[in-house]
Amino acid sequence: MIQKERFIKVFLFLIILLVLFFLVDLFFGLGLFGLKSIVFANFQDYLADFFNHARLAADEYVYKGPVWSLSERGLPPLQYCIFERVAKAVDYSIIPTIFLSGSGFPIGVAQGIYFANYLICVISVLFFVYLYENLRLKNQYMKLLLIFSFLVSTPFMFFFERGNSVILAVFAVAFFMFNYEADNKINRELSLLALAFASALKMFPFLFVFVLIFKKRYKDICKVFAYSFILNLVAFLCLKGGFSNIELFIHNFVCNYHTYHNSDNKFLIFLMLCLCFVIPFYKDEWKKFCVVTLLIMALNSFSGYRMLYFLPIIVLFLNKQEFEKLDIAYGLSLIFLICPIKCLDLFGYIVLYGSFLFEFIKEIFVRHRFVNKN
Repeated sequence: MIQKERFIKVFLFLIILLVLFFLVDLFFGLGLFGLKSIVFANFQDYLADFFNHARLAADEYVYKGPVWSLSERGLPPLQYCIFERVAKAVDYSIIPTIFLSGSGFPIGVAQGIYFANYLICVISVLFFVYLYENLRLKNQYMKLLLIFSFLVSTPFMFFFERGNSVILAVFAVAFFMFNYEADNKINRELSLLALAFASALKMFPFLFVFVLIFKKRYKDICKVFAYSFILNLVAFLCLKGGFSNIELFIHNFVCNYHTYHNSDNKFLIFLMLCLCFVIPFYKDEWKKFCVVTLLIMALNSFSGYRMLYFLPIIVLFLNKQEFEKLDIAYGLSLIFLICPIKCLDLFGYIVLYGSFLFEFIKEIFVRHRFVNKN
């Protein structure tokens, strides 16, 4: 066993050290790690997701449009319902969609940028406060340092640059992670509703029902499915065209997936799916959620703002009461995944998957020896 306080201090020291490397390289322009290519490389894409979705949500029939735009019109209806409200606050019709614009932002985009940044900042603050409150560390300065490291992490910078609604899904999933086994019945029920909301918003979070499946909470799985189904139906009804949009949505969603996701990683998806089926072998809660997150990342090419799912997982990891030697490898992999130094995330994935596989094989070997002895 490793002393928890010492482990936490080393973990935070490594994160802050990597953050300092990033800041020095960024502000002094040394170009040692190519850090500027993480963000800022293509400023024309700044808030691209926010602008595109708000603009499309303002269309009379959001799922209908030119063939070349169908991939952008392949989001679940709940997203367009949310962005339709956003489009009411600022007239995004004056702002060309990013995939149409080839000459930078028009002057009229200033109001849209301000409103988008304001909403993103408000949601981000609430999200980080929630993570802070659920981080069970006695030292408040350590908690603040960890949250600070999240602010300059690769996934958060990607998210802030794109203005994607993924943070709403991650926020909801985090609430599910911290409350799905709460003593309070209301919090448990709300956690299921939160997972349903995330699933209706981004679809892939529904894979977190793997955790419920292996806990044999079949009634709760049915609730998540029912809540998500109802949210989607209500969202379709709120859009012009109603249920006639369902067929269009399915077609556009398939088009979206083939356009924006790597189709060459089927073997990796298979490996991550296999890992999901051995969830019962992992005792720690954070590992169960992390395994599902790896599958979600495999379905989404392992990069970008979707890596935000690792932030609440890190909180669960640091909330452990005891740390073992293998946790050193797990800790390093999680640091590499969120640190802002380019290409370390790939090494993080390799170490993380290797650690999970090693622990699984070790557990099988131990159980086999126990059976033979008896």
